[in-house]
Formats: sequence, structure tokens, C-alpha cells
Amino acid sequence: MGITERDLFPRPDWNYVFGLASYENGVGVTSMYRFANGHLTDSNFNECLLDL
Repeated sequence: MGITERDLFPRPDWNYVFGLASYENGVGVTSMYRFANGHLTDSNFNECLLDL
């Protein structure tokens, strides 16, 4: 499981997604970008992790 501060766009015609996963490969990633309205800093990124 990966966590990123980057916005995720799996396809050019999609708006965005909060996360992506592959059950078959046993991997996933989630984005915190939208939880901070796109204004992430080192400080509020760490605060977002506390809410998980």
C-alpha cells in the first residue's frame, strides 16, 4: 500500500480518483491530495496521515 500527496489520474478522460488497487498483484495506492484541497505541505500531509 502506497500513500502519495500527488493527484491520481489513471486515464486522461477521468477527473481524479482517491486511490487505485490491483487485487491480482496485491498492490494499491491512495492519494491525500484532495483531502487538503490541493494545498499540501509537509505539515498538513503528516496531519492527514493521523486521520487514517
